[in-house]
Amino acid sequence: MTESLFALLYFALLTGVCYGVGRFIVSARAFPVFAERFLFAAPSGMGVLSLVLLALGVCRLFYAPVFYAILALGVPGWWLWWRDHAAAPKPDAVPTAPKESGLINLGFTATFVILAFCTLVAALAPPGGGEWDTMSYHLTVPKTYLMAHRVFYIPYDHHSNFPFLLQMLYSLMLGVGSVGGAKLCHWGCGVLLVLSVYTFARRMDATATGHRTGLIAALLVAASPVVLWEAGIAYVDLATALFTWLALYALTIGRDRTILAALLIGFAIGTKWTVLGFWGILLLGIVATDLMREKRISADLVKRIAVFAFVSLALSTPWLLRSYLYTGSPVYPYFYSVFGGRFWTEENAAQYTIDQANLGMGKNPLYLLLAPWLLNVEPTARKFNEYPFGFALAIVPLLLSAPFLPRKRNGTQIALAAFAFVAYLFWFALVQGTRYLLPVLPVLALLAAQTLMGLFAERKGFARYVGTGIVALSGVWGMYLAANAFTAPAIRVVLGTQSRAEYVAQTQWMDTLYPASAWINDNTPPNAKVALFDVVFGFYIDRPILWANPNHSGTLLPWDTYQTADDWLTDFKRRGYTYILTDDATTALIRSDSSAMNQAWRTFLPEAVAAGKVEVVFEKANAGGLAARVYRIR
Repeated sequence: MTESLFALLYFALLTGVCYGVGRFIVSARAFPVFAERFLFAAPSGMGVLSLVLLALGVCRLFYAPVFYAILALGVPGWWLWWRDHAAAPKPDAVPTAPKESGLINLGFTATFVILAFCTLVAALAPPGGGEWDTMSYHLTVPKTYLMAHRVFYIPYDHHSNFPFLLQMLYSLMLGVGSVGGAKLCHWGCGVLLVLSVYTFARRMDATATGHRTGLIAALLVAASPVVLWEAGIAYVDLATALFTWLALYALTIGRDRTILAALLIGFAIGTKWTVLGFWGILLLGIVATDLMREKRISADLVKRIAVFAFVSLALSTPWLLRSYLYTGSPVYPYFYSVFGGRFWTEENAAQYTIDQANLGMGKNPLYLLLAPWLLNVEPTARKFNEYPFGFALAIVPLLLSAPFLPRKRNGTQIALAAFAFVAYLFWFALVQGTRYLLPVLPVLALLAAQTLMGLFAERKGFARYVGTGIVALSGVWGMYLAANAFTAPAIRVVLGTQSRAEYVAQTQWMDTLYPASAWINDNTPPNAKVALFDVVFGFYIDRPILWANPNHSGTLLPWDTYQTADDWLTDFKRRGYTYILTDDATTALIRSDSSAMNQAWRTFLPEAVAAGKVEVVFEKANAGGLAARVYRIR
């Protein structure tokens, strides 16, 4: 319970810091409604703070006192929040329809509170094996930085060269000893995303219809299973979606928000390289809307393009430069044939392309039409995500009914639909992972909500009640999924009635790997180095680690020169690696026809054990007989 309370405290302080910084970027004049100003200021401050933390890491200043000093700034940050809130004009009362029942608003409010609470509990729980990327690099790389008190090149993990904007905040939270605080950073991005969808709808339509549209759209985002899952784990996709959506939001509400939009999409690029595609779509949108308005290429358009491109790319430059200085490629390990890359090979690049292509259903034009449905239903949903979590059930049916409404669409609706369509084509052609489509979810939810309100406006009796029913069903299913799948397993550890070790050990993969990690921490010298084979979960190992498989380490290890087990062991000992961790359960995930099953270490290790040159010092098997083993090189 104490860990959970400290996580909430640190997160509250961090929110104050982010708002305090962001308020100097987002003026009250540009956003007189305080709720909107907060929703733009907090993420803007988050982006700036992350770049500051990167600079501190490069300067070897990743120490707890530095992080505590930063969090202490949250106190004056909240004071500024209180002062700004008090000085802001009072918002107009939300208009309501004459016969509207307060029970409807109460139902929406209750649903949002339940979803927020359920995902909050999941976020406060320690990470487990179900959080693959969390355990392998989102939290493990920041922890590695903290062990060295600096940001540095980690050659065995290509992910560490990705843009790490949100991971800088994870580093801060881990630096003050709060894993829950780190996970809450991602949860907070989800909350801001949901709230911003509502405020956008209210800005577009200040009537009761806009209010109801905002509630429905926000519900469709909040109740989407993939959002509920992501909100409880330390990934980055909700941050990517938040920054990208806010950039589109800013561009939609006025030409004078171009710099703010550029800042936000620049921060979005700092979370994931794929945002460069969305960056291009927004740039095309600026050009297209201006040309349709002015019928010519104006000087103002050229200026807007230059400002948008310069500001956004300038903010992404630290990540491009970091990758280039470490690896020789600005977008490592992508585009290997163009840029090359340190410790990467053509074989690695080819396998990486295959792995990315395995997401989704392929490039068949038929799937271009079917993918929005297939990513939401079993069993095909598992092709798009590691777990079968898609978007809210109501989104696709409502969008399919939109073309049949006779009402004329306004410019904002057309712009949103165009963005969603082009972004969907980009997603389909690139990587068909459900998570990578999250930046489009707010737009899809708004269009779906507007469609439902259009059905009511046109008095489409049967259709509007069916639409209302599936929206309600989406909310109910979201609450059930969140409570059953995410809250129930985590509530005891969050409240302190279950130990964190017991909780982690009962999660996927960790029934063997967590005890093995704990044994390493308790029984090896502090400077011992551990080589991981077929294992990437290094978060709970408090020792320097190495992903030793050739497909991870590339040419970092000279696997082609190891002719015998003795060659391999001699080189490993020279490099300081004296312990090895393997796991049968994660090995079983590798396809039998994969080249990874032919790696030399699979022969060398049993030979070395048989010769007495390597010994098993710890072994833990699960109920199925699959074991994690720790070996010591003699």
